Amino acid sequence: MIRFGQISEYKASTGYARVQFADLGIVSDYLPVISASTKDITTEFPIPVGNQVACLMDDQCNAGVILGSVFSDDVQPVAADENKYQVKFADGLIVNYDKSGKILDLKISGTELKMTENGWTIKTSSESLKAIISDLIDKIMALTVTTPVGPSGVPINVADFAAIKTRLPNLFEG
Repeated sequence: MIRFGQISEYKASTGYARVQFADLGIVSDYLPVISASTKDITTEFPIPVGNQVACLMDDQCNAGVILGSVFSDDVQPVAADENKYQVKFADGLIVNYDKSGKILDLKISGTELKMTENGWTIKTSSESLKAIISDLIDKIMALTVTTPVGPSGVPINVADFAAIKTRLPNLFEG
């Protein structure tokens, strides 16, 4: 039978957890937690203590399996769109994938790493890697050095640096 309860203990080393069934006033023995795959490709998502879960149990609740966490009135889906997937960790890391836009996005604090069909965006709240590389190329193209006969001119290969700069949009967005 299907029963609903809350995780009371989780053993990461085994992938097993105990479930408190408040309506019965009992805590289960350690039960296996369903995973999408456990052989060549493994998926592992520890279920935190307190999470509401659905279990498939025998009639006496002595044996069973944890099917997974379930949403409730108190906990609703964050990415309310069938094309968007999200994994949000307690430390603030968020991984988003939008399959309709083919956008993979990782964010933590003020740092973002985004990948699309058009390239990458790597930035903090105040800087982007594309802008830093562009600024660096500009400074190299304007470089002069002191020589025994006075300041040098700009590098003789300025055109090469300019060509490299035009390639930045092929790799970086924004």
